[in-house]
Amino acid sequence: MNKDVAIDAKLMKPFYSMAKALEMAEVPFLIFTGTNRTLFVDQASALLSATVLYTSQKRFEEHMQASLPNEEYLFVLIDQPLAEDSYRLIHGYLAARDIMGADDSELEALGVEPPAARHRLVLVTDRAVFEGQRPSVQRSLSEMCTPIAVS
Repeated sequence: MNKDVAIDAKLMKPFYSMAKALEMAEVPFLIFTGTNRTLFVDQASALLSATVLYTSQKRFEEHMQASLPNEEYLFVLIDQPLAEDSYRLIHGYLAARDIMGADDSELEALGVEPPAARHRLVLVTDRAVFEGQRPSVQRSLSEMCTPIAVS
């Protein structure tokens, strides 16, 4: 953890909610309605020495897969409706981390190794992008993650 980085006071509540979910090996899913998403990700990822990926970037799935064997924090910014391959990878990760019964079979079907025991994923989006997802994707992410609304 990078002790030289600070979190803006107005972002402390979602940061603590996210940290609590991470400690419990849950996947926090932060949904922003304000304009603080970029600031939050910049500060929180710097504090945690995390990698940041955007679902719109080229080879997103390849970069996410490369992080899974490592004991690191990964912030994934969902900045557009999820492509099917991106959704399947994220859903496979969530299934592998499900506290009610972890199941690596979705990742195995994709030819992806399960994440390292201490690998942690944080999903971040804004309300407009979330509402632009297919209803099944909205439901799945809401049920399999720990939703945190940030205004």
